[in-house]
Parts: sequence; C-alpha cells; structure tokens
Amino acid sequence: MLDSKVAVSYNGLSSEWFAFPEVKIDRAYDILYVSNFAKHKGHLALLDALSASGNNFKVAFVGGDLGTLSEVQAKAENSSLEVDFYSALKEDELIRLYDSSKLFVFPSMLEGFGMPFVEARSRGLPVIANKLDVFLELSNIMGGTIIDTENGDLLRATIESVENEVEPSKSIARFKWDNIANEILDLDLNER
Repeated sequence: MLDSKVAVSYNGLSSEWFAFPEVKIDRAYDILYVSNFAKHKGHLALLDALSASGNNFKVAFVGGDLGTLSEVQAKAENSSLEVDFYSALKEDELIRLYDSSKLFVFPSMLEGFGMPFVEARSRGLPVIANKLDVFLELSNIMGGTIIDTENGDLLRATIESVENEVEPSKSIARFKWDNIANEILDLDLNER
C-alpha cells in the first residue's frame, strides 16, 4: 500500500512582487499579455477579438519568439490597435509593466502552470483566461474570469465588460517564495 502523504507546492514569486508603489501609477496599457510567441499561445486570436471591437486598445505583449512573433507583429501593424512588444525584461521592469496595465488576458490553449496569471493577480490586475484546468484552479484560489477565449465574440464581450479595478488578490500570499519554503520546511520537520 502506498503512503498517502502528498503535498502540493505551487510555483512562487519573490518578495518584489508584493511591494506596491506609494504613488498612483498611470495605467498606460489597456491589455497586457505575457507569454512567448508560439501558435498555441493565442496572440492572433486576441488581436482578432480586439480588432473586431472597434476600440483602439493599447496592448503590451511580452515574450520571446518561438515561431510566431513576425506573424503577430504583422497582424498588429494592420490593425487599429496600438501594440508594443517587449522581450527579455528584468523582474523590476516586468513588475512595472504589470503596474502600468489595466487588464491581463491569457488566451493560451495549452499551459503547464501559467505563472503570468499569478503575477497579474499579485499586482492586482483582473485576469481573463482560457478555460484550461490550470486556470480554473488558479481562479478558484485568487479570482479571475475563465472563458472559452477561442470564441472571439465572447472574448471581446468579456474584455469590454470586465471592471478594471486594480486590487491584489487576498489569497496571493500563498504564492510567496518565503511562505512556500516555510510550508515545505514544516512538512519536513513534522515528519521527523
């Protein structure tokens, strides 16, 4: 018979993610998406949905090229959207980019964990994510709107209806590295 002692330890964030600026930051971007540029990440579907809305959204994409960056850039250039592309950001630069955004959209069709979801919620951003098991789990812990992001009409309507009130999730502390390390140490010490 197998021992049934199993503990789940999530990926974590450094303490920098939990230090908030004392002054109000201008939210320059309407939408942020942090993910490498690969076909299954849904950048093109997001651009299609945003373009169809008729709004002039200001969008920031962050990630390395895994094969679709030039296609995403071409679609962005041929749209009415204002899209900025970033890559290889340092942690403090990435945090500032989250802080300068109003909404995080995660239309990926395949994810192992989805750390940007946790990052966005740690900075208080509302999150819209695709209906994947990992996002359902994360949204149950820290909030978020889970939809079928491959449905462009639904994605567009959800983006237009989400309240852009920035407030960090109260349950995000469970993703602090210090807390995760202490939980693991407690497990180990309780076994002795």
